Amino acid sequence: SIGISPDRILFANPCKMIKDMVAAYNKGVKTVTFDNVTELLKVVKLFPDIKLILRIFAKDPKAKCQFSHKFGAEKHIWKNIFETGNGI
Repeated sequence: SIGISPDRILFANPCKMIKDMVAAYNKGVKTVTFDNVTELLKVVKLFPDIKLILRIFAKDPKAKCQFSHKFGAEKHIWKNIFETGNGI
């Protein structure tokens, strides 16, 4: 309603509820972040044509708020995520 095109919006909530994803998708939001295989499979099952962005683990010891312990795929699981994605 404020004039932002939905194709410029990224659904990046780390705890995506299905009802929220459906609402965003139905409004035209077609890009979603994920950081594990479970999330990848959940999103692709609901929306096979969705655009995905892998959120990677990034630790910043100088940051005032440390989110790296909660969010982002660590390097050791990237291969599994990509292999899973290629099989979809």
